[in-house]
Amino acid sequence: MGGITKGIIAELEKIVGSNNIITDDVELTVYEADGSFVYTAKPDVVVFPRSTEEVARVVRVAWENRIPIIGRGSGTSLSGGALPIEGGIVISLTRMNRVLELDVENETATVEAGGSLTYGLVMH
Repeated sequence: MGGITKGIIAELEKIVGSNNIITDDVELTVYEADGSFVYTAKPDVVVFPRSTEEVARVVRVAWENRIPIIGRGSGTSLSGGALPIEGGIVISLTRMNRVLELDVENETATVEAGGSLTYGLVMH
């Protein structure tokens, strides 16, 4: 696990919960590539925060311990932009999928970063 100690894993688990973290080597292989499969780079750990506050707390742990981080959406990119080329922590935003505001009059929606939003606004 590179420079990530068991103590750091325990800190991350306190932030996101033990059900929202991956450290198993086999499970981590899912996060070593994006939709292109041209490049591969396995992270040391993947966390699934559910709020902006949790993201900020994970980033703080990474910053304080000099651990590289990479944000990741659904992994469909074709450019390798969400790959952890130096290991580190992948912050998967897929569980941040709430609709925060729906403004029908202005035909806009404010959503969290990880969700896939498919809404059709019906005009009258």
